[in-house]
Amino acid sequence: MKNINLQALFIKNLKLIRKEKNYTQEKLIELSGVIGVPDIECGRSMPNLNTMIKLADALDVEVWQLLYDWETCRPVSLESSEVELKYFIKQAIDKL
Repeated sequence: MKNINLQALFIKNLKLIRKEKNYTQEKLIELSGVIGVPDIECGRSMPNLNTMIKLADALDVEVWQLLYDWETCRPVSLESSEVELKYFIKQAIDKL
């Protein structure tokens, strides 16, 4: 099983879903109230859980859809990136 970079996966899905909705970054900022969308999409910033929820709500999706590995058609496996997942969750919780 391949190792998955969760931040890269989140960014990829955020951009993909935003573009599928025909939203610009500015539109997503307006709908979500998250001014850091450009920084998140280029990897300069990692959103906390509250920010992920705001972005998911604005895109009318569930948070898990932003963390889903669409290429393998399954959720991120703990086996493939358990350490990274723990770090990602810890970062999100620490930012609450």
